[in-house]
Amino acid sequence: MNFLFVLIPLLICSPLASAGQSSAFQNPDPHWGAQFFREKRFSFDHSTGCISCHAPEFAFADGRRKSPVPRRTEDSVSTTLRNSPGLLDAQILPAQHWDGEFVDPTELVMRGLTGRNFGWLPHEADVAQERVFQVVTRSKSYAAWIQKQPKRDRAALLKNVSSDISSYLKTLRMKRDPKGDFSGSAYDRFLHLNHLPKSPHANESRLSYINRLSSAIFTLESPQWILDSSPSAGFSSRELAGLRTFLDRASANCVACHEPPEFTDHLFHNVGVSQTEYDSLHGIDAMRDFTTPSFASLLGTTPPPALTAEHDHRDYADLGAWHVLSQFAAKGREIPTFWRDLLCKLHSNCGQSEMEATAWASFKTPTLRNISRTAPYFHNGQAATLEDVVRFYRRSGALAAMGRIRNADPELVPVRMETGRIDDLAAFLRGLEEPAEE
Repeated sequence: MNFLFVLIPLLICSPLASAGQSSAFQNPDPHWGAQFFREKRFSFDHSTGCISCHAPEFAFADGRRKSPVPRRTEDSVSTTLRNSPGLLDAQILPAQHWDGEFVDPTELVMRGLTGRNFGWLPHEADVAQERVFQVVTRSKSYAAWIQKQPKRDRAALLKNVSSDISSYLKTLRMKRDPKGDFSGSAYDRFLHLNHLPKSPHANESRLSYINRLSSAIFTLESPQWILDSSPSAGFSSRELAGLRTFLDRASANCVACHEPPEFTDHLFHNVGVSQTEYDSLHGIDAMRDFTTPSFASLLGTTPPPALTAEHDHRDYADLGAWHVLSQFAAKGREIPTFWRDLLCKLHSNCGQSEMEATAWASFKTPTLRNISRTAPYFHNGQAATLEDVVRFYRRSGALAAMGRIRNADPELVPVRMETGRIDDLAAFLRGLEEPAEE
């Protein structure tokens, strides 16, 4: 059985979260953060670092369905719970991880360094903290870093290592021109060459920009092409056909959630990925009968954790944001405004019951920029290629229209796409790739 319990650091004032917060800490240094990002001695068996799951050649993903983690005899965990997402521009997103578990990037790093992904068991946070302390204080390569530390106790050093890594992650940005517009992909160059709008005007709504861009794309005559033999470096008639499909709300409806120019709406949606995985193991429409406790009944209890669906366990499922919000319900706490903003944008009336329903099996919308470098796809890595992703949405949209996707996002219902458009759409998505830097 391979699973990882979801940790909810936002809910518990743990020693790691609060230690040393009243002390003075160094200013974060991305130079040192880059070195710590590659450091594998922080892990239980010296086999794993941040870079193990977030490699530059994969746009800081890792090319695997789920990432291997250090083995321990005390449990049967062998992989991460979910697919490792790319990190380029990740820190401009309002929440981190597929389920939005973290809003503080430094806290995310701290939990990673002391958590199961680095081989540490739930009760070994202090041991993991000690490991970080020993590595940074005994290694000659970190001597200059140690000399800069205003406080050298274990908690402070862990916090500063994590802060430096977080500051390094902020430097992992996609290419932009002097005006701040994206500029690194064939799509961006195509917009520039044809004098098409790259981003919203000042004070222009995102919807207004999308409508303006769509109008320009659909009425474009005699376009100038980006010609290149590489599959992701050119932008010609096939990519333009795919872009038009992408923008067509009566067809693919991709633009409803993957809003340009970032190609994400930063929100959470249920497009049927968890249900597809669950039903493949337990039978067609099986997840419609999957039972979860109401938030009202969770007070004072331990909510069910996120688990990878397994054939021998009908009570195992990954419900994404629902698991995060259930922790608030268990503690008798109000769901924070942050979550209300993310979950209620699609609802005019949104109380706790509406948020509970919206969060169920919902996951963060990833950016589509550089998506050709971050296969496999979805939170569980179930789609191997971009063509597989498009076919999934075609099928999932049809099921949603028949009412067969439990808690389906409303934007999934209009998805209609002819088979002949699949390759065009995949070609456009490849046109969002930036060449990897040497």
